[in-house]
Parts: sequence; C-alpha cells; structure tokens
Amino acid sequence: MSWNAISDSFCYLLDPIEGPPSKRTILSYVAKIFDPVGWLTPVTFSWKYFLQLLSKNKLGWDESLTPNLPERWEDLFSSMTSLRDVKIHRHTPLMQSSRLIGFCDASSKGYGAAVYLYSTSGEVCHLGQLLTAKSNVAPLQEQTIPRLELQAAVLLSKLMTSVTSSPPWNNLDIHLHTIPSSCWLG
Repeated sequence: MSWNAISDSFCYLLDPIEGPPSKRTILSYVAKIFDPVGWLTPVTFSWKYFLQLLSKNKLGWDESLTPNLPERWEDLFSSMTSLRDVKIHRHTPLMQSSRLIGFCDASSKGYGAAVYLYSTSGEVCHLGQLLTAKSNVAPLQEQTIPRLELQAAVLLSKLMTSVTSSPPWNNLDIHLHTIPSSCWLG
C-alpha cells in the first residue's frame, strides 16, 4: 500500500510474481499484501481460498500446480494486476446525516463482514464509503451455512465495535444487515 500525496489517496502497487507458480511462491506473494483495513478483502479472500485448495490437493511447497488449478491461478493473478487502478481516498467526510451500515454473509467457501459509512447532505449528495471489511475461509472440516452465518455475524459485531470505538463514529446511527440462508415457515 502506498499513499499518493497529490490526490490524498491510497493505492496498491504489487510486483509481478517471480518464478513458476507453486504453493511457496503463491503464499509468499499473498503474504506481501498489506491491507490492515480490509479494503482488498474481496480479492484477498479469493487468494486465501485458493491457498486452501492447494492444501486440500496436498501439493508440496515447490510442486507445480495440478492440471485444474492453473486456470484459477491465472484468473486470480489478473485480478491482482487490476488492483493498480484502485484508489481509495483517505478522507472520509461526515455530512448532515451519516450512519454506519454493516453487512455480513456466508457461503460454503467462507464468510465475511463489511462496515460502510453512508452520508447524505440534503437531497442531492449521497456518499457511501467502505470503512473496513474482513473475511475468513470456511474451515476444512465442513460446517453448516447457518453456523458460518453466525460466525459472520460475530465478525460484523467485532468490526462495528472497532469502528464505533473511535470518536468521529461513536455517535452515529448503526444499521446491521445479514442475508439469512434459511427461514422458518409457520
């Protein structure tokens, strides 16, 4: 992550991966990504899941990828190169009416949560900005979707607590949302 002083924004500059793709080179590449706030969570989750697939396939650290994995690898690598175009403004303005909105969801692959600031000024200006996000890959031992959704809700609760503990955000309205996988009909 680097800071552009002219535009007052953060950007991500990633070096190309060196050598043929193996478990070792891919893990080394992913470990270089510095994303403490979670702005790159959609991309980094895909990488974490890919590393889990490599572990499931029982690949050695320096073995070449199995036949079905190189295609996924190329898709992931192209998503990383597109990060050069991502710019995240450092300043997060509070307007007349602001609120924190949190979302969480889960799937068989993993779960995640995100907190956004949504601000309005009159009827004209609306601004939504990602403040923080986090994701986790589902454990290798299979769990039910409702259980993973509970873990996502706990993750969202921790993220929201972290955000609201700092002064500019602690007096805002808070809205939390989840997408349930099942519902009771009665």
